[in-house]
Amino acid sequence: MSDNHYLTTHLYKFFKKDGILIVMLKIKTHGPVAQLASAPVWHTGGQGFKSPQVHILMQFQTLTFTEYPSITLPQSVILEYPAETSLPAKDHHFLLYIPWQKKFLQLVPKKFQTFFSKVLPHLSARTTDVHTANCCQYIQPLCYAVEAAHPGRTIDQTVVTLALILHDCGWSRLSEKEVAASLGVSGLKLNATALGPKEKHAVEGVALATELLESYGKSFSLSEAQKDLILLAIRHHDQPEKVAKEGTAVPLEVQVLVDLDHLWSFTQLNFWQDVYRKGINNPQTYLENLQTDLDSYFVTPQGRALATRLWKHRQEEVAQFPTQP
Repeated sequence: MSDNHYLTTHLYKFFKKDGILIVMLKIKTHGPVAQLASAPVWHTGGQGFKSPQVHILMQFQTLTFTEYPSITLPQSVILEYPAETSLPAKDHHFLLYIPWQKKFLQLVPKKFQTFFSKVLPHLSARTTDVHTANCCQYIQPLCYAVEAAHPGRTIDQTVVTLALILHDCGWSRLSEKEVAASLGVSGLKLNATALGPKEKHAVEGVALATELLESYGKSFSLSEAQKDLILLAIRHHDQPEKVAKEGTAVPLEVQVLVDLDHLWSFTQLNFWQDVYRKGINNPQTYLENLQTDLDSYFVTPQGRALATRLWKHRQEEVAQFPTQP
């Protein structure tokens, strides 16, 4: 089942009933959908999401390359190798990327599309452009769900959205070798080789985000407190265990950014990208690795529940993966 290529959702209305936030969505189908049966309602309680019952008959394609092995993946996913790289041939798979398409910009809230476009030149490394735009679609539902679990507290969605747009800009200041090292993992937990680049991109991201906010963010009339919160979220977005350990001492905006960023791993686009980019080459193995690492990869119960829902979508896809491409 696809998250955003077979279906698009639009917020219809939301209300509380018996202490549960009911979110009603209008669903429109796109692409090669063979079977669809849905009741367009999500609802979130304190712990998580319940999604429409949707069953998709998957259509797969095999991509062939002149110098690399063929790969099989859903028709809605496109992967390419860079035309040039300084890495040795054995490491080229770490640079497999999803090409940017203009349609991805429509996933960014309209108010922030101009700012996103200004930041876009700094998001080309490691598919962070497609990653960031796709995760924007989860901002509103995740913020609503987390707020529902914290009565009386409001999440600043301007802070969350700007932090999400900027959170990975630091990768643009790292080398191909460092990007490759960050992806040398079999699941989501970082090894010693990946930790260095991950830490460095967050530090570089804070520095670059400061410049980008100064250059392009004036229209948002941000207070110093909002700017500081954006930078704090960027600095800690890849430290879910540390953020979770500090608990309520960490602002909700930071917690939500961590989870928004990490939902990417469970989307159709990134799941299939990383099956091959990380060199796993077996979707069932990678699906199991994600399940093992899921709990510790998220800070909020609501983010964890949404990731679980997305994981189940990937499970449906992997069950239909052709054994003979």
